[in-house]
Amino acid sequence: MEITDPGRSGAGRFRTVVALGFFDGVHAGHAALLRRAVTEAAERHAEPAVFSFYDGEGIKPDVPRLTTQEERLRLLEEAGIARAFLGHFGAMRTLSPEAFAEQVLCGICGACAAVCGPNFRFGYGGQAGPERLSACLATHGIPLFVLPAQEYHGKMISASAIRGAVEAGDMSQAAGMLGRPFTLSGPVLHGHALGRRLGFPTANQSFPAGTVIPAYGVYAVRVALSDEDRIYRGIANVGRRPTVEDAGAVNCETHLLDYTGDLYGRQMRVFFLRHLRGERKFADTEELRRTVLADMAAAERMHVWENGPN
Repeated sequence: MEITDPGRSGAGRFRTVVALGFFDGVHAGHAALLRRAVTEAAERHAEPAVFSFYDGEGIKPDVPRLTTQEERLRLLEEAGIARAFLGHFGAMRTLSPEAFAEQVLCGICGACAAVCGPNFRFGYGGQAGPERLSACLATHGIPLFVLPAQEYHGKMISASAIRGAVEAGDMSQAAGMLGRPFTLSGPVLHGHALGRRLGFPTANQSFPAGTVIPAYGVYAVRVALSDEDRIYRGIANVGRRPTVEDAGAVNCETHLLDYTGDLYGRQMRVFFLRHLRGERKFADTEELRRTVLADMAAAERMHVWENGPN
């Protein structure tokens, strides 16, 4: 996928069908927009594209993200998007709705059609919505397809609803709205090696700054290593490890049930399937060891690894 800065691109270079949004999480609601953009682009002999913004530039800065910018772009590419126009929010936030449609979408992006959801806002102060955008684009002969909101079990799919589910440890709800399990991706870091001493070595990861953190506790997970095709079963603890350090930073420690070897420095993706219990402080490490073994047995009995979130 090509990344294009609309602030540095001249008009007339592209012919695209543009899906509009920030696309945090690239969830199941976003997937409907992206599928429509890909379909329309194929019919119009154009590139399927998105218009979005670089992260960390004033767009809800205090709201934790479901995905890092790197993950967001990877998921957009996997959805079939060929080009991402990433604007700088500070440079575009004062554009009028008409200027955004004419200068950015028509002029720079070369849109021959556009797609958005019913809650899309644009223009200075987010003053305009789909109806205004449709009118702006119509003056240039460009159609806007406004797709209805997507629902999961009667609840509208949104990034905020998914964040709430993740923060509550409801990984089934999060997965249903995302269209896949909530995931932590990153390198395996050096920890305290406590798991190794207890007989089940763990892989230690940090949550990227500014991203949502699941409810503290123990989860059944699946694990993928970047340099292997195999998917492993695992048990992960999210929290501050109160049994061994009361003031530790929040991290994720994962034990891979069927793996032996050194994981330090390797890229690992942890797919959260089910919250098994809350984080607890144990009297000693022996009690901790027995409880972790019980967690593994519980996940086996519930067939979590076979069935996924439930």
